[in-house]
Amino acid sequence: MTRAFGAKGFPNCFGAIDCTHVYVDKPANAPSENYFDRKQQFSVAQVVVDLDMRILDVFMGYPGSVNDQRVLRNSSLFRRAEAGELFVAESFLLPGGVSKIGYLLGDNGYSPRTWMVVPYGGTDQAGDIGLFDTRQKTTRGVVDRAFGRLKGIRRLFLHHHKTNMDSLPQQFLAVCIIHNLLLEAGIPFDDSVLLEPDKNGNLVRVDLGLQDPPRPVSQLGATDAALALRDGLRIDAGSREDSALVNFVGGAVNSSARKRDIWWIRWMVEMEGVAVDRLAQPAAEEAGARSGDGVADGVGSAGGDDTNMSADDTKSSVLQSTKMAHSLRDTGPFLEGEKVLAYHGPLIYEAKTQKAEFRKKEWRYYVHYLGWSKNWDEWVGIERLMKYTEANLLKQKKLFKQNAERKKLTAGKAGKAGGVAGGGGGSGGGKGRRRRADSSMEERDGEEPEQAFRITFPGTLKKQLIDDWKQITQEGELVCLPREPTVNQILDNYLELKTKRESGNDTWKELVAGMKTYFNKALGAMLLYKSEREQFEAATGDEESPLPVEIYGAEHLLRMFVKLPELIQYTNMEPEAMSHLQAKLNDFLKFLQKNQTSFFLSNYGGKKK
Repeated sequence: MTRAFGAKGFPNCFGAIDCTHVYVDKPANAPSENYFDRKQQFSVAQVVVDLDMRILDVFMGYPGSVNDQRVLRNSSLFRRAEAGELFVAESFLLPGGVSKIGYLLGDNGYSPRTWMVVPYGGTDQAGDIGLFDTRQKTTRGVVDRAFGRLKGIRRLFLHHHKTNMDSLPQQFLAVCIIHNLLLEAGIPFDDSVLLEPDKNGNLVRVDLGLQDPPRPVSQLGATDAALALRDGLRIDAGSREDSALVNFVGGAVNSSARKRDIWWIRWMVEMEGVAVDRLAQPAAEEAGARSGDGVADGVGSAGGDDTNMSADDTKSSVLQSTKMAHSLRDTGPFLEGEKVLAYHGPLIYEAKTQKAEFRKKEWRYYVHYLGWSKNWDEWVGIERLMKYTEANLLKQKKLFKQNAERKKLTAGKAGKAGGVAGGGGGSGGGKGRRRRADSSMEERDGEEPEQAFRITFPGTLKKQLIDDWKQITQEGELVCLPREPTVNQILDNYLELKTKRESGNDTWKELVAGMKTYFNKALGAMLLYKSEREQFEAATGDEESPLPVEIYGAEHLLRMFVKLPELIQYTNMEPEAMSHLQAKLNDFLKFLQKNQTSFFLSNYGGKKK
């Protein structure tokens, strides 16, 4: 159990805790307001689950108006945890010298304790704090999935929603036991039992009373030890993720070399929502707007189709947020139409903000880079924008100068290896080259480096990519979500296979961890067709939503491998590291091909609404 949570970045975690409402008939003469709702009456159920949704602890019977913290304090779980009788495991040491044996994950309806880790909460979070909160919320999201399943089973078991307070605890406990037995037996839960025809004959989901109880942000009573535990887990999780990314790209190269070589990919991965920074793509700009629905370069040629999945698909189709936390006139630190400086890759360019929106507790801006094709317009976070000031312009020039010096050094090394016959006719001279009027485009005048890193796609997987493109763009279909098996399950199966054959070789664990992290960050930025954006927003837009690796399947995972060569090409990896990584990725594609019939859908079936 604790190992499963450890893989999510929470070592020695015993489970996730939350409360939910359950329909109940109000006792006679009891005040209606105690049972929470104007239309329905509820009781509160407190449940602890593990990552497989198994129920570990249940406590219920309080009226629906009681908050999570009070329910917890009146439960036997609280008394036993405070006495040190629960969550006993071998102690582990976190950064800062924090030693801990075990704990639960909860939301901000609970107070931090030495055995309860809750999010930091708030909107003004530093980057690592925000990442920790997202990871914590995603991991404990298993409770919500368990609640839906429990209430569906209870509905089948009782044939109605309501019961009285005398029998409710016993009935709900029986449902929890049935739930656990079904999980142990591997019997899937049929969601169709939660559908009933409405008055028009259309199937609609039954209201199971999943309304959340009131959740005050309760940080009172938090001890220094409780806060130190949370800080230690945050720092530890951040170092684990950094290590996974470095090892994923660097392979067998020493740690310092890996960190140096991976700078570009790490920048791209960490900048959530940023599309690929292809520093040199003159052909794309000369051609103008590409077809909006194509697959990635180098694969579709096998089928004769134009199969280039452009980053523009993900940039121009980001849906406007419908729930703005600020008034429509408020645009945050930058005005719409304001001239700004924006990071794109390692350099800074002049840009203009065109739209502003407040989503997921942060400002995002749709920017146009001055002098660039509109195909490069994109949504960016506030961390990539700067005011147009003299100080920031000097910073821009300094970065351009440093980059030019680096390019000269690289060109000099290449010239020694082999010069160009004929002197002035070579491409190395700058006098005869036509330069763009806008100095901010100077970086793009260079040619793309020859792509030395190659991934070999088996013929059947090439056909899979083309069929994928046709079903999405030509037939208007979508992959039904969530997929089974998920990306997470596929990668875990691969890891299990490799570790059985090569026990003690941790590089496979590092590879799989890196691919999971990369997929989560890359999916929304570069792996979707325009028609898939709305589905993506619906599946991942909520803060409690599972990670993409837990929703999407092999179809989208395969697309990531099309994009990897061009990304890795810009990392300046040493040949040994590149060869090492290339061999492992090609091995994984062989694994996908071998299991193609069980991993991939032949017909998607989902239609865009």
